[in-house]
Amino acid sequence: MAGAPALSPFSWACSFFLALYLNPLILIIPAEASAPALVFIGLLMFVEVARIDFSDVITGGAATLTLILMAVTSISDGMAIGLIVYAIAMVITGRARQVHPIAYGLAVVLGAYYVLLPPL
Repeated sequence: MAGAPALSPFSWACSFFLALYLNPLILIIPAEASAPALVFIGLLMFVEVARIDFSDVITGGAATLTLILMAVTSISDGMAIGLIVYAIAMVITGRARQVHPIAYGLAVVLGAYYVLLPPL
């Protein structure tokens, strides 16, 4: 969202300053109390799966792989590997122009991360 040039950074700074002092109060709330909210947010996110075009093998396959990997590994690894597979599949099938250049840039950076950096 855009804001007034001088007011927007000031409001962000005030929010971070407020969060600095409210953090101990927020930590009082046990993790179990936030679980229902997280489940609800997960359901809202999963509604978007209905919009995926599963008739397209590449899009549906990459989305399915991403969902499975997000559940099995971590959310970030699942999303990263899904993006890499999607970009490679689109290039192999000759549909490279349908993918935004930023997606290719991310796929290259994430691919280099998984290839060059040792696992922790």
